[in-house]
Amino acid sequence: MLSAIRDVLLPLTLPRGDSVALYDRLAPRYDRMHRRWLERAGAESLAALQGCLAAELEPGRRALDAGCGPGTLARWVMGAEPGADLTLVDLAPAMLERASSVPGRHVHADLLALPFSEAEFDIVICAWALETTAEPERAVAELVRVLAPGGLLCLCFCRQPEARSERLRSLRLRLSVRHGFGGLFLQGNFPQWLPHRQPRRLVSRRQLASFACWRKPAGSPSGVEP
Repeated sequence: MLSAIRDVLLPLTLPRGDSVALYDRLAPRYDRMHRRWLERAGAESLAALQGCLAAELEPGRRALDAGCGPGTLARWVMGAEPGADLTLVDLAPAMLERASSVPGRHVHADLLALPFSEAEFDIVICAWALETTAEPERAVAELVRVLAPGGLLCLCFCRQPEARSERLRSLRLRLSVRHGFGGLFLQGNFPQWLPHRQPRRLVSRRQLASFACWRKPAGSPSGVEP
């Protein structure tokens, strides 16, 4: 009970306008607080992501967890396929430190400017991180750039409900996520730009979370078939 009260009060003390400082402060409590989000809205999207990855992961597959946080999903990936060649990226040093026990390469970097060459990864994962960036569509473009032709992009993100009734019912939760995690709720058709074809989507029953997966065309590193 005491930890729950502390988690509720924590957003009042967090820095505003500095996402790195915010997530450094959140790091010790992030898993516990994020579990509450999954219980209320995000569990279906996460289950879809894990199901997709379970079918895709193989030994030697080059996988990127972009916005890895404390490494919770990365640990699941390595548990599902210990032979994966995993790279973890986050902009918050405290998050990377908490993920340091996960086997793989650990890189301090911004989603808006990934320090990787084109077509470097077979699988690119970004879960609950795009909505914390200043330019989510630009971040998606970076994820597409580093994805190899034929590779799979998997996204989970907070979604703005379309139904007015659900927007009203979820207002308190959305405000909590906004102030506690600095996260925006993205439009239902996000991402609006992907080359060649639209992603497959799964929307949670409460319309507050979405999973999207997209296969990069095999034609060229840019993702646009000739």
